[in-house]
Amino acid sequence: MLHWLDGMSTAMKRAVSFEMLFNCGTTASQNRAYSDLID
Repeated sequence: MLHWLDGMSTAMKRAVSFEMLFNCGTTASQNRAYSDLID
């Protein structure tokens, strides 16, 4: 059970870090689009 939980937490950490990277990339592209609109 402990081993399964450990594997789950590792997968969750990977999913969270991927989601954070994806969100950062999306935010950056949105900011670029906004600055293009303002210019």
